[in-house]
Parts: sequence; C-alpha cells; structure tokens
Amino acid sequence: GARIPSSERRNLMEPFKGKGILFARRTLAFPLDGPWMKTLTGNPDLESTEYADIPHAGEVIEQGRAVLTIFTSAPTRVECENRLKEKAQALDRFLWPG
Repeated sequence: GARIPSSERRNLMEPFKGKGILFARRTLAFPLDGPWMKTLTGNPDLESTEYADIPHAGEVIEQGRAVLTIFTSAPTRVECENRLKEKAQALDRFLWPG
C-alpha cells in the first residue's frame, strides 16, 4: 500500500497546532545558546519547528517586547494549550532564572 511520510503521520496523530509569543519579563541580552539551537542549526522542517523569530545572540530585548515565537502540537486542543504553556514557562525560567 501507499506509505505516509513520517511528518504526515505525526500530523494525523497530533492535529492541533499551537503558537505563542514569549514576551520579555525583564530586559535581557539574548543568550548565545538555548533550546532554540536545533531550529538554528538543523535543516528547518516547518512541521516540527519549535521556535521562530529568534533574536541574534547578544541582542538586547526590552521588558515587555516580544522575545520569540513558540510552536507546539498535540492530539487535543487542551493538551496543545498545556504544552504551549509548559514550553513558555520553561523558556521563561531559562531566560530569567531565579
């Protein structure tokens, strides 16, 4: 029979897509390294990209300004929203520890 590419199988399993924007809690100089590196160094696949609008390392982002865009997917709307919140909270802790 016909084979479904892995990216399309993932879409069937996780049909809900989430997009969020992380805003700067405090002014920061964007770090050189972080969880977004796979997006920058790999061959971007729009179906699995987790981050977009990634600032340059050292770029100063003022409090209240957009830092970057976050994407996620899940099998249900509620799970998609939860994953998006979890990812945003983890990124917030990474960028503004303590």
